[in-house]
Amino acid sequence: MRYFLYLLLSIGSVFAFYSCSTESDASDVQVMVTPDSLLFHSESQDIIPFQIALKALKEPLARFQITQRTTKTGLVTLLDTALNVQKFNYEYQYTVPQNIYERSIELSFIANTASDYSVSAKQILLDSLNTPLKESSAHVMYGSSFKTNNSFSIIQRQVVSFPHDSILSDIYDYHNDQIDASELSGEWRSATLKRFSRFNDFNYAEATVQSLQTCYANASKKTMISDLKVNDVIIIGDLNNAIAVIKIIAIFDEEGYKNDRYVFNVKYI
Repeated sequence: MRYFLYLLLSIGSVFAFYSCSTESDASDVQVMVTPDSLLFHSESQDIIPFQIALKALKEPLARFQITQRTTKTGLVTLLDTALNVQKFNYEYQYTVPQNIYERSIELSFIANTASDYSVSAKQILLDSLNTPLKESSAHVMYGSSFKTNNSFSIIQRQVVSFPHDSILSDIYDYHNDQIDASELSGEWRSATLKRFSRFNDFNYAEATVQSLQTCYANASKKTMISDLKVNDVIIIGDLNNAIAVIKIIAIFDEEGYKNDRYVFNVKYI
């Protein structure tokens, strides 16, 4: 069978690519779904077990549903059960569809009381492990002293501004107060708890999902990376799995700080 990469990302009501719940702050219903790991390697039709914990703070839970949505098949209800309890724990064995020929599956875990509800949503993206990584080129990220366009979102493949866009700042230029503000630090950190691995021997030109994951699995993963240089290859991921690889094309540390910047290409899953 073909191997697939299952990129499992928690999403909210707009399916943003970070873990969250769509319930409001005042919601009577709590929905917790694990695992919260971001990446899964598996074969088609393998089973992904989800541990589900529901809790109603006031009136009892009345209904629980699991739905699946794809572009071609639309919305399909996988589970629909009536309840009359305050708490409900359940393990759901999700079987990844065979021959789905789509990159995206959205799963929603929905709990209702008589007057309230909450949703926990997951998105699964499928890629063949031998598929070449997609590339986005010539990104310009400024130094931290510039205040805007000084960080980068892997998911959006665009520069953002730290700390204003910290929830999207997978990479940001870190500046130590002991360093002159006019100097580029040459150090990157992550506001989204990503890890960095410098791997200059990595074959960036022919990178695939499998080669990226194999290198990252054997690499030292750090919460920061410093002494950045042109042609550095930086793999980025969570504790266990890579999500992208960056190749630095140019670094400019000019007089003052307004033109201090990094230029890089990124390949991503």
